[in-house]
Amino acid sequence: MCKKIVLAVVFIFFMMTTVAIASPAIYYSPHPDDETWGMAHSIRKHKDAGREVYVVLLTDGENSAVYNWWITSGYQKDWDNDGDIDRFDFGLARREEFRRATYELGVDRCYFYGGENSGFYDGALTQIQVKNVMQSFEQNYPKASHKTTMKYTDGLWNGVGDLCNHPDHLACCDALKELYLANAYDARFYKVYVYFNSPAYRWSPLIETATENQHYLKQRAMYYGYGLWSPPTYLMIGKRSMGTTYYGNCAADYKEYCVFPWSF
Repeated sequence: MCKKIVLAVVFIFFMMTTVAIASPAIYYSPHPDDETWGMAHSIRKHKDAGREVYVVLLTDGENSAVYNWWITSGYQKDWDNDGDIDRFDFGLARREEFRRATYELGVDRCYFYGGENSGFYDGALTQIQVKNVMQSFEQNYPKASHKTTMKYTDGLWNGVGDLCNHPDHLACCDALKELYLANAYDARFYKVYVYFNSPAYRWSPLIETATENQHYLKQRAMYYGYGLWSPPTYLMIGKRSMGTTYYGNCAADYKEYCVFPWSF
């Protein structure tokens, strides 16, 4: 009798593990670079576990302050070959950085929202927009793990909230929390702005530590995606958007800072 119970428990554990590996881990990035700054180690952990990883880019990436530098830099480029250079071209340049970074991380599929007349605009995401996207992935991939950015909260003293208040991060965070409460299988929230802090002030309910190889691949994604200077194509827009101090802090830290859905 005891042997049968043990075998049953082992079988159930095996089935649960098989379902988890068979279902993808899906990362929702509000902007090009958030997936790398805050979630690259996590992406590699799932890849190393044999899981497919999908990254969903939710905005066009056009509303960055770096645009003002880019448009007068002498390196601006007509990415869509329509005869003029504008914010849409800047967004295409940012999405090219995203494509290169996710390639370095070994991501299996990328999904692009945003773009001209899409309604998914940088700085203007809404919770309902994000929730609808997440629900479609949840329906197509039951038992998937869902990951996105953590929002700023007033509870910074207890390590829950992220450091800066960005409306797109807020929309992503609240949408996934809503999906989780509606019985999503798994949800996690990652801090992006935490690397502005010194190491002693970086904390979270769950701190994930990378292996040497996982961290090396994050650094490759940071450099070849967002930190390489080789005009006219490689303009390190991602690095410019966060600054060299942040970039250096992030590149040196083997840790990523995660929040459970029941922590806030």
